[in-house]
Amino acid sequence: MKRRKKPAWRKLYDENWELCREIVKLRDGYVCRIPGCEKREKLQLDHVISRNCKTTFFETDILGYLCPDHHTHKSFRKNQWVDLTVRDICKEMVGDNRWDGLLFESRKLCPRFATLGYQEEINALLKKEKEILMKEVHEKQDA
Repeated sequence: MKRRKKPAWRKLYDENWELCREIVKLRDGYVCRIPGCEKREKLQLDHVISRNCKTTFFETDILGYLCPDHHTHKSFRKNQWVDLTVRDICKEMVGDNRWDGLLFESRKLCPRFATLGYQEEINALLKKEKEILMKEVHEKQDA
């Protein structure tokens, strides 16, 4: 059976997701974000706001690494301690106004998500974000 060729937008989606992984790794390090958990293997990138909300899918402010145990717990036990802890960490990191804005944006539809043009726009934004973050990291190392 032949594999179907990925549409052009999907290839860029994959690149964008990898950029998100790199940005969060630069920002937070590669460790589970749950306080007291020091796991650094097989981490999974987690959306604090559901990944079904396409308007905020690539928002790196709401992404963070979780170990498989904590990610599973968060995903299948909504509004329990892991889910609430991750939300609180994110909310503290971005501030109340940004958090409220992200929640508002997450409720909007994103009909352009599966288009090449949308993925190109996101790609440019993510590359710029990574560039800025890398500069900040280098400045900290030089200080």
